[in-house]
Amino acid sequence: MKKALIFSCAMGGGHRAAAKALEEQLNIETVQIDLYSLLFPYFHESMRKSYSAFHQKRNQAFRIYQKLNQRKEEILALITKLEPLFLPVIDELIRREKPDLLLSTFSMSSLCLASYKRRVDNSYPLITAITDLSPHLFWVHKETDLYLVAADSTKRELQGLGVNPQKILLSGIPTSPRFKPGQKEDLVLVSGGGLGLLPEDLTFYEELIKSFKHVKILCGNNTKLYKKLGASKLPLELAEFLPDLSHDYARAKLLITKPGGMTTFEALHSRTPLLLFPAHLEQEKSNEAFICSQKMGARLDRNLSHHLENLDVSLSHYEKNIESFRKSLDPLAYEKVLCYLS
Repeated sequence: MKKALIFSCAMGGGHRAAAKALEEQLNIETVQIDLYSLLFPYFHESMRKSYSAFHQKRNQAFRIYQKLNQRKEEILALITKLEPLFLPVIDELIRREKPDLLLSTFSMSSLCLASYKRRVDNSYPLITAITDLSPHLFWVHKETDLYLVAADSTKRELQGLGVNPQKILLSGIPTSPRFKPGQKEDLVLVSGGGLGLLPEDLTFYEELIKSFKHVKILCGNNTKLYKKLGASKLPLELAEFLPDLSHDYARAKLLITKPGGMTTFEALHSRTPLLLFPAHLEQEKSNEAFICSQKMGARLDRNLSHHLENLDVSLSHYEKNIESFRKSLDPLAYEKVLCYLS
């Protein structure tokens, strides 16, 4: 049986979720590799916790992190100098696992694997699933054989960076095949991602109760908010972590969330309109701009009651646009990926 290594990263959760979705979409043997766990076995857990703390607190350290992250050309030059350190680790893994295909859902993995192909062994096909709507320098390498991209706008940006359009497949960000449209109910889902970055003001939840029969709040690991909402006695359904949200997405009339890439595309595949909390990360700002420009949802930039006015009309309009977008994706994208195994 053919075998693929899928490289991702646990930081943020979206890269790893996309990697798991690829595993479900491709009916072959796969091995999931966390890049930072591979390269930094003694430090990766501390790195992950620091990353989560930056995003949760959004303090001065977070702002410094954002500024450093924007200096990609300088970081790229530094990583090139570090090739002698990380290429032997990757080479040992590949020689041990003997894969037929290399897949990446994390930009740094794509960079490292491109370096591996350029410096060590160019015989392995490399396929990158870009989990951002707007690609940056770490994603794009001449050694990449195929790109899976989120939208036509992503494809145009890649072409602008010199990528041959024949190497680009319009697949959407990889999501589990479990995410698909269902019968909509009078349900609104509210999610703040794994960190549970949600409004603390109870008025927000009281407004939702007025407009929906069923309000479900996904608190992630925000135990403080979970306890506060539970103590409020408001008629809310509360959850921390759920292993599978596909059923909830399929039946929800609306998802209120931060504009993470995986969350956004799981909702689109479920034909669920989005109301987005204002973005803070650059990639989330791109996701937000995309959803709003395609009129598949809106940014929650005014008070909530404004968005809940004439809600049924808005949701119907958003659903039609989501369906048009879904039809623009290549239904044979993953079958075409498998062609690289022949």
